[in-house]
Amino acid sequence: MTFDELTLQITRMAQINDEILSLLKRAGQGGIIDMAAFKADHNADQDAHAALIRNRLTGAITLYVRPDGNDVNDGSANTAAGALKTLAGAWRRLYALDCAGCAVEVKFAPGTYAAGSFSLAGINCFPALSSADANNKAIFTGRLILTDHNKAQLNRLELQGGLTVDHHSIVYASQCHFNFKGPAGEAIIAAQRNSYLYVQDGCSISGTAGTGLSASQNSMINNWGTLTFNNPVFAGAAMSADRLGCIWTGAALAGNATGRRFQVSNAASIDVQGRGPNAIPGTMAGTVNSATLGVYL
Repeated sequence: MTFDELTLQITRMAQINDEILSLLKRAGQGGIIDMAAFKADHNADQDAHAALIRNRLTGAITLYVRPDGNDVNDGSANTAAGALKTLAGAWRRLYALDCAGCAVEVKFAPGTYAAGSFSLAGINCFPALSSADANNKAIFTGRLILTDHNKAQLNRLELQGGLTVDHHSIVYASQCHFNFKGPAGEAIIAAQRNSYLYVQDGCSISGTAGTGLSASQNSMINNWGTLTFNNPVFAGAAMSADRLGCIWTGAALAGNATGRRFQVSNAASIDVQGRGPNAIPGTMAGTVNSATLGVYL
């Protein structure tokens, strides 16, 4: 539910409460209730709530986004006249859907798109955001933040501002290139506040940042497939786990990086499946704060 929708609901609920109190007061004073006026107000309430009802899907759908599209379109056709223009426009369309377990894919034509912070709170939708052209990744500038019980799959995208999975969200990333061009002190990939990020086959990291992968606040990053480090430079560490965060790497890590290999503290853990202290790319030894129950396995 968007902020505007929530505001509308709260406003109408307050108006209904005022109407009921007014009617009860008039009835208690022997007044005459104008039922016609009351019915008109009730119908207005029904119209307002009907506007909040989402379209229930009965089968899989694909939404298209193109640099020459328009967010007034419904996104159903891969043409300038039918496609959406922005990720924000696609997200508004997703919010209008009751996916009912149906697959939803959002395909982005080659081009550059602004990222941002997006929530799917309260919606039974698990969209896949994908590049339409497997050989020409769509580029997202700015940080992509998926928050508030979000669920999403990211396929074949180039994320130049990094990725944050936040607040009870679950995200899968496959064949994504994290070509970081954001603030040098930030993490390229972060999971925080009870969230899960699954890094699957074919992902890579490059650029200058504070940290490569960061898990904190009871969150987990699970690296299933080969993750390649294309010579990134880290002021902090290639991997950082803090405050009950966990990073698990079930597959080998490829490539090279400059900076500390890892840092672990505050009841957090990094598990490289016994591959030793040099399993994570870097030029400096990793650190484990065992006094605060940090663990490296």
